[in-house]
Amino acid sequence: MQEGSSSATWTSGVLAGSRAQRLLEELQYAIQRTDGTTMMGWAFQSLRIFGLAFKRRVVNLFNFSKKLVGLLIREAKEGYHASEQGQLADHAQKKLQQLSTTLQSKGKDVAENVGAIAKRIIANPKEAAPELAAAVLGFLAGSGGLDANGGIPDRDIAVGGIGSHRSVFTHSLLTGAMLETAVFSFALLVNAVHQNLPEEHDPFWDRMVAEMNRMSVAFAAGACAGLAYHLLADSTWQAGKPYPDLPFSMPMEGHSLLMGGSALAEGMRAGELANQTGKKRLPQSS
Repeated sequence: MQEGSSSATWTSGVLAGSRAQRLLEELQYAIQRTDGTTMMGWAFQSLRIFGLAFKRRVVNLFNFSKKLVGLLIREAKEGYHASEQGQLADHAQKKLQQLSTTLQSKGKDVAENVGAIAKRIIANPKEAAPELAAAVLGFLAGSGGLDANGGIPDRDIAVGGIGSHRSVFTHSLLTGAMLETAVFSFALLVNAVHQNLPEEHDPFWDRMVAEMNRMSVAFAAGACAGLAYHLLADSTWQAGKPYPDLPFSMPMEGHSLLMGGSALAEGMRAGELANQTGKKRLPQSS
């Protein structure tokens, strides 16, 4: 139950230690004074976020694979018919021209998006810079850096040793879904308990309530992009280590394919979240 007068008992003396420790103690204080119904609602919201986040990745990957298979079948048929008519060279040249046009179009889209971001930062750096910083921090957390060593995926080494490295729980779709859930769930938690914080609380919480929706989306987008980069590295130029905890065995190529598919799914999810940056409400992980 909420205790409106209990904040009067809070004293700065309780907040000993670093600011991080103070923030943790203030959050614990608020949670303890938030009624069970509110906390139960938050827990169910978190479960729903995880389910939707995981589903979105699976659906994106399935739809992409379906389109890719359809494309390959169509191209094979067209190539076969062109070969029968003695026009295979002309067909190949036509396809290369189409590919070149598509790449130019995609490149133009990327350039326009980057330009739009740059204009937004220049027009309002005070608002855009923190969002950009959150995205960069998220990328570093997800990737471990440009060498793709460390970060959230490689925490499995700290937990279970080198033998557990590249666990399915830290190097697959589950990783991104759990990370996205953690980010948005934390934002929802702060919103839910903010009114029960100590009367004299760290200003971080007020700023967080006002800006955390935008910051959480930016951080999640960066983290998904970082995970995609890390998993891509581990499935290609850093391949060689299989999943140690799969319930079945398969060739190393299968492990790389599974990890590469997860990288693709994370990259697509990062794109979805990037399109929602700048908005002041949490995405519905739809």
